[in-house]
Amino acid sequence: MLNNGVALFGGSFNPPTLAHMSIIEGAAKSFSRVVVMPAAISPFKPAVKRIPGEDRLAMLKKMCCDLSNVDVSSYELDEKGISYTFKTVQHLKGVYSSEIYLVIGSDNIDSLNRWKNFDELKKDVIFYIVPRPFFAFGEHEEKILGALGCRYVAADFSGKPGSSTIVPLAKAFHKLHEVVPDVVAEYIESGNLFTSLEYVEKIYDRFRVKPERREHIYRTAVTAAALAAKYSADVEKTITAAVLHDAGKYVSVRQLEGEGFVFDSEAHDCPPAVEHCYTGEVIARDVAHIDDREILRAIRLHTTGDADMTTLEKIIFCADYIEYGRTTPGVETIRREAFINLDKAMIMIIDSTMSYLKSKNAVIDRRMLVCRQWLKNIIAKENKIDNND
Repeated sequence: MLNNGVALFGGSFNPPTLAHMSIIEGAAKSFSRVVVMPAAISPFKPAVKRIPGEDRLAMLKKMCCDLSNVDVSSYELDEKGISYTFKTVQHLKGVYSSEIYLVIGSDNIDSLNRWKNFDELKKDVIFYIVPRPFFAFGEHEEKILGALGCRYVAADFSGKPGSSTIVPLAKAFHKLHEVVPDVVAEYIESGNLFTSLEYVEKIYDRFRVKPERREHIYRTAVTAAALAAKYSADVEKTITAAVLHDAGKYVSVRQLEGEGFVFDSEAHDCPPAVEHCYTGEVIARDVAHIDDREILRAIRLHTTGDADMTTLEKIIFCADYIEYGRTTPGVETIRREAFINLDKAMIMIIDSTMSYLKSKNAVIDRRMLVCRQWLKNIIAKENKIDNND
């Protein structure tokens, strides 16, 4: 029997994805009425580049056209400016007499207390919590909701993995249909939308990146995007670093120097297995015209690590090793740990890599040893703080 309440599911939908669709379909099976509300400007993503509201609205309507109890509303788009949920709820209360259920993913629970006029909002809605991949909904999350004074109900389904942030990536790698519904993919292709990463294909062609390596790069970028969302890193920068991290896999420092590229002294002294980190960095800098130091350093260090790494740099290091195509013994354990504690996951990766290198009598880059000790010191310090609490 359907709940007689009205389920409100809002977001940027930039663009709507299969992950969004799984939540809409799940809500439609639970509620007599579902209102899908694309935001004009998200208060948490005011600077994010968005395609026009009319395009997002059109894609949502195409996507939901077969769901008779789902309404796609233009209310927030018509209002313009930053879209605040408490205002939208006030509007819906004037339209519907039923209880309003606010549909949110479990990944949003930690930020609820930062929502505009949250104390007012929580009185007006019952939160409908949909578990999301990598974001558990359990005792800890229930305690947060209880402490905030929220009324809530857990959905009886889980949302599919996926994010709008990887759509430009999927388009560049000709994988749109893996990320968005077919009608949305067709709309994107016909409108030539989300083209920001299409330059990478020319780079791969120029530097002879093999098809199987391109698949690894894509999987690394998808994994890196998920880690960036988990650890609040810049997703766009993270994906940029990921798509370029192996761009230099099949060219040497000497070859690129012969073409006029310039390297620092470190590139000439590194072990052979690390050389592609330097060629990749230079390709990113001089061909892709990336001048962001964090992105460039992430590419340089994605195999060895080093001291003083940023969260983004750690993410690229981990994603390269744990991407979902890897079958190295023990990788599943490391994969799980990476979504719990990046530092511990990095140590596990370094230990596994060093063990392999020793078995081959290969050279271990000194930075790997430096990185391991730096991480051990961080963890020891954290444990000391925890023990003092």
